[in-house]
Amino acid sequence: MKKQKIPYIGIVYSILLMVIGILAVVFAIVNKENVEKMLSYSLAVGLFVLAFVYILNTIITKVNEIFSMSLVLGSSAIALGVVLIVEPAFLPVAFILFLAALLVVLAGVCLIKGILAIVHKEKGKLIFGYFAVAVIAGAIGGLIFGFRETSTKIIYILIGVSILASGIMGLVYAIKGNANKPAEAK
Repeated sequence: MKKQKIPYIGIVYSILLMVIGILAVVFAIVNKENVEKMLSYSLAVGLFVLAFVYILNTIITKVNEIFSMSLVLGSSAIALGVVLIVEPAFLPVAFILFLAALLVVLAGVCLIKGILAIVHKEKGKLIFGYFAVAVIAGAIGGLIFGFRETSTKIIYILIGVSILASGIMGLVYAIKGNANKPAEAK
């Protein structure tokens, strides 16, 4: 029977995500000004690690394509990481505005879809769902536009919790998922 391999990279990456998640929540609650830099720098480091893996994969597999997907993704990750280091406020501002605009557009589309459902005399609970989504998405998008500072803090906390949860799930998978596989499959 073969010795089981321990996924050290997965464990280290998961622990890194957990630390970043905890720091994001703490910084968002305590000091909003630094959370943008901390998240941007952390994301940049994560993108550089991802780029390293993609580019290393391209080199190891000796892909004979000029533009392999791994090379393009790795280069893109490096470029975005550099942007986040040079301008840490870029991502948070762009993300918050994109999220608000996305919700408002979603509200408009659902409203139109609900009106068209009535015009076409469709029946069922789906019509109510269109209008409910339109009201909820429109209200949340409008609140984000109107109260950017407060909504930014809430969204940063949610991002931190999501990163923490991702790290915990990755750690559980790396440890437990690896234990459930037969030695030959690893």
